[in-house]
Amino acid sequence: MIFHIGGLAARQRGRALALWVCCVSATGCQEEASPTFAADIQPLLDESCLCHMEGSSGTMVAPTLTLNEDSAFAELVDTPSTELPSMARIAPGDPDASYLWRKITDTHIDAGGSGTVMPPTGQLSAGKRDTIEMWIADGAQP
Repeated sequence: MIFHIGGLAARQRGRALALWVCCVSATGCQEEASPTFAADIQPLLDESCLCHMEGSSGTMVAPTLTLNEDSAFAELVDTPSTELPSMARIAPGDPDASYLWRKITDTHIDAGGSGTVMPPTGQLSAGKRDTIEMWIADGAQP
């Protein structure tokens, strides 16, 4: 859903809704802090992207992208996708220009990509997708 605030489209559903609630609410509220890679995204990757984790033997199921803690941020942010080199895996500030976002929302084929939706074991929860979208939209901070 896209909220239009002052004539401008705001892609951050949760943030726009929170701001709208604050404006309408007589009690007010504080805006939620932006997600960070270390605190919010890496734990999600650790839980949901096991095929991209290198084990102690140095092997992994999906070796084209390593999402271990020591390398994931550099592998993702401003790095061209292997499947669609014209698109960054994560384009800070722009979820729709981020191939990872396209893969987890099953819109990668529409963007010219290939392969299957990620993770292949089943779609991430709406909450996890919202966290990733907000992280990207807010500039993909470490």
